[in-house]
Formats: sequence, C-alpha cells, structure tokens
Amino acid sequence: MFCAVRAGRFNTRGTEHEGYERYVHHGAEQLEAILLALLLLWLGVFAASGALLGLRWQEVAFALLLIFRVRPLAGTLGLLGHHCRLLPRWAVALFGIRGMGSILRIAYAQNHAEFADIETIWRIAVVTILGSILVHGHAANMLRPREAGMEVGDVYPHRGGPHRTAEKDAT
Repeated sequence: MFCAVRAGRFNTRGTEHEGYERYVHHGAEQLEAILLALLLLWLGVFAASGALLGLRWQEVAFALLLIFRVRPLAGTLGLLGHHCRLLPRWAVALFGIRGMGSILRIAYAQNHAEFADIETIWRIAVVTILGSILVHGHAANMLRPREAGMEVGDVYPHRGGPHRTAEKDAT
C-alpha cells in the first residue's frame, strides 16, 4: 500500500495544473514535517534512554539488510507495472520509507500480545530507522533536487509557492 501511495504522490507532485491545491499540499507537508520532527525527537530520547543497550552485531546486520536489500526489493516489486522513468523508479525503490510507522505497529503489538524478546525487535527497529535517516536521508536530499529541478534546501517545489521569492522564480 505504501508503494502505491508513494508512487501516486511522486507523480502528482509539481504538476503545473494545480491551483489552490498547491497551498493545501504545502500545509499538509508542513504538518507532516512537524509531526515527523516530534516523532524523531521521541525516537532520539528513546534511543538515548537505553533502548540500544545490549545491541548485538546480528541485529545491526539485520537492520542493514532491511535498509539495503529488503526495502529496495519491496519498492521495486511495488512499482512493477508502473510506467515511469528509471531514475524516479530507482529513487522510490531505494529510498523508500524511514520506518517510522514501525514504531506504532511494534507499540500496538507489544500492548496486545506477549513476546519473548520484544527488546530485540525495538533495537532492530531503532537501528533501522536511524540508519535509514543517516544514509537515505542524506542521499535523497542530494539526489532529489537535481532530479526534480529543485534547489538544495527547497521545501516546496511548486513555482510561485508560498516559500518562493521573486529572485528564485526569475532564475
């Protein structure tokens, strides 16, 4: 489901035929960024409070496998039959998601069932999310602007959007 939503959003972002929708998208993206920042803050506090104590190399290896093999393969399979250029397809498949939804799913599962070693699942999730943020967050920010015709630091790619200045639009 995520891949379908991601592919749809990727294809609708930056369309020239948007009117008021660009401001609605901008507001939604700002709210998403605020909520993500709060969740990342919580994740940092959680990790610093001892969530990674007892971390084993096998857990780190599994997290790296998730980041560099499972997620790109799942993204590629999710985009089968979707007609788009190779670079956007590769970018969506590789960068995927950070895994923040995993926090909600693990917390829900933990409160509704008994698990023998839930701490291991939490450690793998935290390492996967932190690794994803470090590796893919940096790489996506470097690739995305060039690929989408944006400048590094642009938050909202629509011409004439609320963050743009006359100098930026003139270039």
